Amino acid sequence: MSYMEPLDLEKTGETGGQYAPYNGKYAPSYPELCSEFMTTLAKAIKNTALYTLSHPVVIESLRKTCALLGMIFDAKKDIELTLSFASDSWLFNDTPVPAVTQESQNLNAFFKAHHLQGLTFVDGVQCFEVGALCEFLGAQSRNRPEGYVTEFFAGKGVVNIRPEATHYVREGVYAPQAQAYRAAPAAAPAARPPVRPAAETMPAPQARPIAAKPA
Repeated sequence: MSYMEPLDLEKTGETGGQYAPYNGKYAPSYPELCSEFMTTLAKAIKNTALYTLSHPVVIESLRKTCALLGMIFDAKKDIELTLSFASDSWLFNDTPVPAVTQESQNLNAFFKAHHLQGLTFVDGVQCFEVGALCEFLGAQSRNRPEGYVTEFFAGKGVVNIRPEATHYVREGVYAPQAQAYRAAPAAAPAARPPVRPAAETMPAPQARPIAAKPA
């Protein structure tokens, strides 16, 4: 099976860490970083579908995407980051980020088209691996056998991104919604009142003797 030539940022002199999307601006919050990452990733997927991985437009979008991903890892110091979708929100591990932008909804459409429940990024993921992910999500998904994503990643040398079949459920946010559909335990039957003893049978009244009249 043939694949497109993988993106080699070392040959082009570009690395994801050289791009600072918030340089000189206020420090964004963690949800803001995650929301911006989804926007740049969705745009990178669309650019990869239109151009080759070595195109300057694709390289620039991948640089920003990789830089944001590195900032997300630095913010929480997580070793792994699982990205999944549940209840109209994206989950970055256990942090919900509402899908309010068009790009975040487009990203969910890419996931659904390729039957992905989630993706796990390992700290230290390389920019060429993100490029391979964008190439996969930007291609047609028809007539692909089950497990094709694993084969595709292996052919690209991707080891720090893996598909997930499950996703996080944040306790206290989404768990109660799932619990609402569980059948409530059957109520214990009410205790029966004690059986009263049957009333004693009253003796039948006896006829009084009639006194004889005097002659």
